[in-house]
Amino acid sequence: MGIRGRLFHGLTAVAALVLVGALVFGFWKGESRRSNRAAIVQDDVSDSEMKLTDMEYTEVREGRRLWKLKASEARYDSESQKTLLSNVHLILYTKEGEPIVLESREGRLHAGTKDIDLWGDVRARLARGDRSYELVTESAHYRHGDGVIHSEAFTRITGPDMELEGNRWTYFLAAEQAVMEGSVQAVFTGVSFRRP
Repeated sequence: MGIRGRLFHGLTAVAALVLVGALVFGFWKGESRRSNRAAIVQDDVSDSEMKLTDMEYTEVREGRRLWKLKASEARYDSESQKTLLSNVHLILYTKEGEPIVLESREGRLHAGTKDIDLWGDVRARLARGDRSYELVTESAHYRHGDGVIHSEAFTRITGPDMELEGNRWTYFLAAEQAVMEGSVQAVFTGVSFRRP
């Protein structure tokens, strides 16, 4: 091998070492930021419980964001494998990446199934182009395995030129379809119906 070949191999090795060093440094820096973001508070916490403030978690599958969960406080109980949440902000993403934002005073994340329960002034917002819809209910449940959000409590949905309310509501993320059941009432304004 000539001097050019050795020089090329030497420079390639140095470049690889610099790249590996940069990756290790970036990973270390990212982990330290993440650990600073979720400050662990040890006061009034039992051995089987961990308390985090300003918690944020993103669920990703095959490079696609499924949902992002934020809470001002999260208490994890290792015995029940559930995390109790305060001031919850949950963003679910449709298959096109459109966000559905849900907020509540309280919530619970099931560690094993990744199901999420929300209660206490639950509000959801969904925007489609120039149309925006808002949902208000007392409780809602996200079934992670099915990709379904549902509520067994009275629910009101408002949007452009419409108001819909009923006793049960289900939203199927994959199909992007909602079903309202139980004493359903609807009001449409600015809409004309014609006979076929």
